[in-house]
Amino acid sequence: MSLIQKTFEASDRIKNDRTLTKILAHTMTEIGELAEEILIEEGPHYKTAGPDGIVGEAVDGILCLLDIIRKHDPTVTEEDLVKIAVRKLAKWEATVK
Repeated sequence: MSLIQKTFEASDRIKNDRTLTKILAHTMTEIGELAEEILIEEGPHYKTAGPDGIVGEAVDGILCLLDIIRKHDPTVTEEDLVKIAVRKLAKWEATVK
């Protein structure tokens, strides 16, 4: 089972009062933690790296973003996301040539 499918299933099991706005707020917190880990990694910083490090914090952000997608549209499939991603990646690559 893929990361996307596992995340969608977990999102479906969570029955609480979270809204897109609440998930977004939590996502921004996770992105802030990722930023902190990158700052620690790249230069002198007064803090030390956390146990999750850059990869763990990036995964937290990915999980939150996937939760937003699922909460917004429970009918979106992994295949739908791949199609969107392929189009977006082509556009991304075209901008750096």
